[in-house]
Amino acid sequence: MRRREKRGPEELQDHALGRSRGGLTTKIHMRCDANGVPLCFLLSGGQASDIAYAQSLLDEA
Repeated sequence: MRRREKRGPEELQDHALGRSRGGLTTKIHMRCDANGVPLCFLLSGGQASDIAYAQSLLDEA
């Protein structure tokens, strides 16, 4: 059985929406201090890898 090709527009890289079985999803990647106070955050599509955003969060000062 062949899989049907995905149809529709190519996904943009500058937005924070991702597709999953439940619909559109977003991940919040956050850097906090030792007390749990948020220092900065990034948004990504739900299907994005968490590790891909780790260095960006560490570089933010």
